Amino acid sequence: MRLTEEQYDELLKKRGVPSSAPNTADTSRPPFDPFVGGIVLDLPPPISVNRIWRKTKAGMSKSLGYTRWIKRADAMLIEMDQLKGVKPLPGQFSALLVVKRSNIDLDNSAKCVLDFLQSRNFIVNDRLCEELTLRWGHAPTGCRITIRAIPTVNDVLRDAAERLERA
Repeated sequence: MRLTEEQYDELLKKRGVPSSAPNTADTSRPPFDPFVGGIVLDLPPPISVNRIWRKTKAGMSKSLGYTRWIKRADAMLIEMDQLKGVKPLPGQFSALLVVKRSNIDLDNSAKCVLDFLQSRNFIVNDRLCEELTLRWGHAPTGCRITIRAIPTVNDVLRDAAERLERA
């Protein structure tokens, strides 16, 4: 629900906050923009999780469609020079997956992308994903994934100490 300025001012009054009070929130750090400074990769449109594996006489194996998608994704990383200066994320991370609208279910698109990131050592393990955001949107090549390391408690404490020293 969106509020008009008048409705918002009325809500602030009811809660005892003067509408002229300045906003002192620091929006330069997460959680306000958790994807600034992360790894951004453009990949081909992901295939559905339902089409990744095939049952064979020998057991489960990667489907032909999934193998082709992996080869296209590898070629795209090299062709678009997306590997330069990229360091793997060692621990927990958050991910934003933007997919060009198609006829697959949005939630079925995440598995092949996260597995690909793990197989190419962008992340240690996809189970370390603490936050996953999926959305339809503009992705120039069909899929854009942004991953960012989640700061540890030590990172947060160090940043707080630095801010206190500057103040």
